[in-house]
Amino acid sequence: MLLDFGATRIVSDAVSVGYKNLLQAATEQNREAVKQAACDIGYFDTDIAPEYCNAVIELFLLATTPLRCDGPFDFANSQLSKEISEKGLALNSHSNEWHTPPVDALFIHRKLAGLYLIAAKLQAKVDLSPLQKYLT
Repeated sequence: MLLDFGATRIVSDAVSVGYKNLLQAATEQNREAVKQAACDIGYFDTDIAPEYCNAVIELFLLATTPLRCDGPFDFANSQLSKEISEKGLALNSHSNEWHTPPVDALFIHRKLAGLYLIAAKLQAKVDLSPLQKYLT
């Protein structure tokens, strides 16, 4: 396994705060706050179709499932990455709605996905609930 610790960058305060707000809202399952944070980060245009917006919010909520788990989350035996992939592919039918988020947002998104996949490969069972104190 290769871990690339050189793949780092400084992200803007707006994206950093936006992701913190997004993760906090998602752990609380607050859909309106998730939408606002996603808008602040740059995931949505202001004229986004409601059904597309709801589908993306659903993806954010799904992706943050490990943060809401009571006790250790079993990354190896979870179907979460498959569910996220399937829902993400379903969004392709709304390709006219999609636009590219800021580079910083894509960087963080890619790093979080990579952490999930590494945890699954390592068959990790991790209690992520202590991280919630950093979101408030």
